Amino acid sequence: MSGEWTFVLVALLYFAPVIIASLRGNRHADGVGVVNLFLGWTFVGWVVALAWAVSGPTAREAKQRTASANGTADEHNPSAAAEIERLLALREKGEISAEQYDALKARIIADGLDSDCTPVSKP
Repeated sequence: MSGEWTFVLVALLYFAPVIIASLRGNRHADGVGVVNLFLGWTFVGWVVALAWAVSGPTAREAKQRTASANGTADEHNPSAAAEIERLLALREKGEISAEQYDALKARIIADGLDSDCTPVSKP
C-alpha cells in the first residue's frame, strides 16, 4: 500500500508544474505540460517548467489587460470611462449629488493612475 502512495506522491510532484499552470489558468499550460513531460526528468527541465508555470499573466489577467488597453471591459471589471458614465447617469437621475459624483469620479481616476500618472494594470 505504501508503494502506491509513494508512486502517487512522486507523480504529483513530477507533474506539479503542469498542475500549477492549469490551476492558475496560465495561457501556456500546454507548453508547460510538454516541457514537463519530456524534460521534467532532468532537474533543469523540471525547474524551467515550474518557472514557466508560475510566471507571466494568467489568461484572466491577459484578458483584463487587453480589455483595459482597448477601452473595453466586462461586467466584473468595468473600465474607468464606463464607471464614470454610470456615475453620471446616477447624478442625472438625482440618486447622487454633484459633490458625490465629483468625489467618486476623482477616486476612479486616481485608482487608475499611479504616482507618475501612468495607467495601472490591476489584476
